Amino acid sequence: MYPNLCEAILEKLSEPIKMLVKEAKVAEKQAIRYAGEKSVAQELRLAILDKITPSVTELSRGLNVIKNQEPGDRHSGMISMNVLETFAGSIDDIMNSLTRIGANVEGEGLSSPVSEPREEVFREVFEQVSEIVYTDTNQSVTDLLCNIETAQRNIPNTIILEGLRQLSSLQKDLATTVTKVGENRNETSISALENIGQSINLLNNFVIDLTPSSMGSVLEECGVVLSILEDSVLATDLSSQPSDIKDEFSNLKDRVKEVRLNIIELSEQVDEPRQTSDDQMAVGDNVVVVLEETSVTVVPESLLEDTKSTLDQLQDSASVPSARMVLEPLLPHAVALYEISNDTLLRKQKDQLSEEDRQRLQNCVVPLELIEDRIIEALDFVMLTPGTPQRTELKNLLEHLQYNVAVMHQQVLDETHLAERRDSVPIIEEIKKSVIVLQNLPIMSEISGDEAVSPEIVKEIVECVSALEHNLATLYEVVMVEGMDQMPPNLLQ
Repeated sequence: MYPNLCEAILEKLSEPIKMLVKEAKVAEKQAIRYAGEKSVAQELRLAILDKITPSVTELSRGLNVIKNQEPGDRHSGMISMNVLETFAGSIDDIMNSLTRIGANVEGEGLSSPVSEPREEVFREVFEQVSEIVYTDTNQSVTDLLCNIETAQRNIPNTIILEGLRQLSSLQKDLATTVTKVGENRNETSISALENIGQSINLLNNFVIDLTPSSMGSVLEECGVVLSILEDSVLATDLSSQPSDIKDEFSNLKDRVKEVRLNIIELSEQVDEPRQTSDDQMAVGDNVVVVLEETSVTVVPESLLEDTKSTLDQLQDSASVPSARMVLEPLLPHAVALYEISNDTLLRKQKDQLSEEDRQRLQNCVVPLELIEDRIIEALDFVMLTPGTPQRTELKNLLEHLQYNVAVMHQQVLDETHLAERRDSVPIIEEIKKSVIVLQNLPIMSEISGDEAVSPEIVKEIVECVSALEHNLATLYEVVMVEGMDQMPPNLLQ
């Protein structure tokens, strides 16, 4: 797939990305140079660097992945497409950030205090965020009542019905709290509302998952969710808030605790056979085996086959129209994962890997990261969207697939780090050579004269400093991957 995409990306985007990285480095150096200065220019440098640095780093990393593609590699096109998708997101982030910063300072003039536009931006952002949090939480509380009423019509179990009655009573208290915060919006009260909003979504998911065949023991799960909700109430310090807001959250916490204890008491009245610990271990044995298995290959054969099997199940689920809406954005990445799982290099024994093999393995690192991110996004959508079709089945499949991809990514990364460690040695030697050349230049001695600043020497200084800068930047990237504790002692000295 996409056989010529790698070359096209390098031809069109290589130089623009290099120039962008260079400009970012220039801004970073200027920000360091004028670190103690309080000026509009310095504030703008810091604001720009804060917003664009992660995206610029992502572009540079992606370009390196494209450059390292092996000619004729059958995965090259799919990897290039995945990287190109990250380019689009990073470039959009950079453009949006620069546009917002430009809009904030436009017309202000260099003599205007930078604090005023910044405070205005903060105020506007807070208003937008607070409206989103309030609307989402209010909708979740409204959905909770609707979901409870639907469950009450369909469930015959009297113990569960009593539990739903308790939740219906709690829903009224939640609605009162949301309304009160809506009338007294500030950073602290909105933060407190956001905390409970996430727990209300969990409560919604619990109610949605109830079926006519659900047994009373399911109330134990409800008790766990209510415990999470109880912890989230007053998780934010409300000491600076008006007394009515503090009292509202305090009363809500007491009500959640009361309902939780009632639900637990109901669950203890249930007389149903419980799953034994041996049965529970049998369900999770495959996970434990994968975690503890010491594989002689890059990735265990069993993990690769299990991943392909899970992808097949996911493909079957996607054939159902109602579930396809959820899975469709993930399907291209599922295809890429299937191709990676078939790569013979992942089945090769670790002690037989050549240096070239380890370099080729690096081509799998970024795609696996991207795939895991997309799986997490799909999982979040399933978990936080009430009424998602086949919710429980999709949740289990996506969680299992995410785990497999995370293990694959880590095991591939372990092997590529071996190659990266070796790369740091020649870099250090080049740095030492550049420093020695600089130290031996006439301009570094106490002798002064025309010879010391001749054009030839100036040219040599520029070349040495450029080489030193390049090698230090490369070494910095290696150290960021390996950690400061891996830096050679002689370099620290």
